[in-house]
Amino acid sequence: MSNFFVDKKTFNERLDICRACDYYLPLLGNCAVCKCFMRLKCSISKLSCPKDKWQAVESDIGIDKLPQQLVDKVLEVREQIISERFTDHKTKKEIIEVYNIIYGANYKTGTNCSSCLKDIHNGLMHIIKKYG
Repeated sequence: MSNFFVDKKTFNERLDICRACDYYLPLLGNCAVCKCFMRLKCSISKLSCPKDKWQAVESDIGIDKLPQQLVDKVLEVREQIISERFTDHKTKKEIIEVYNIIYGANYKTGTNCSSCLKDIHNGLMHIIKKYG
């Protein structure tokens, strides 16, 4: 499990910068430059803005102290995770991105590999049991 999340203050500062940026797409919450889901990207200490509006930082937050927005995203689709059935591709993609961030994995967001999806399911169930 990873140890690379920013604190809440840094997250909010980064997201505020993104939301004020001309490249921010508010409908989806994505960046037009890097295409990232910004609520997730702003959580990761080792990432930076492609337009140098905010930089990478060091962090000591681990799995036991996940940023609330990541926990909320997992819990928001808890029933879909438990049932192993996602209602749409967007939700499946976002939840795989969340898993990759939390566990430092690199699963493709469009994967249909049953073994990969089982690993993702098991990891997210751990988060649900811990926080839900």
